[in-house]
Amino acid sequence: MTKLNRSVERSMKILEVVSGSGVTSLAFLAEQTGLPKPTIMRSARLWSVKGG
Repeated sequence: MTKLNRSVERSMKILEVVSGSGVTSLAFLAEQTGLPKPTIMRSARLWSVKGG
């Protein structure tokens, strides 16, 4: 799997949890997705920069 595909897959995991639970915490997202907290934070930072 390419790096871009992994990034998209991770982002989709995060978005699925957020869409199902609404506003949530970093700890909850990490628990539900199995992703490390720094990975979730990098994704969130990217969305905030790209989302403007």
